[in-house]
Amino acid sequence: MHQSPNNDFDQFVKGKLENASMEAPAFLWDKIEKKLPPVLPWYSKYKYLLILLSLGLTSSTSIFIYKNFFLKNENSQIIAENKSMIKAKNTSAIIKSEDSITTE
Repeated sequence: MHQSPNNDFDQFVKGKLENASMEAPAFLWDKIEKKLPPVLPWYSKYKYLLILLSLGLTSSTSIFIYKNFFLKNENSQIIAENKSMIKAKNTSAIIKSEDSITTE
């Protein structure tokens, strides 16, 4: 079969354009970039989780510090006051008992 000259030209053009590549003009890339969603940093996806974790960490640290330092100091002061009160009661009881012994 004989191909027509028009068909030969079509085959020639098709062969040239099959593997051809051409970059898009800059104005097309600008339009494409405007339609693309913005690229967000990794932490923007997890911002609520990070906020929750940081609040939990600061709360637990605050509670730990309060219990171990402030309450321990208050308890030791209360214990010291109780000891001094007991000592004062014992000494006053001893003095009273000595007074009652000496007056008899």
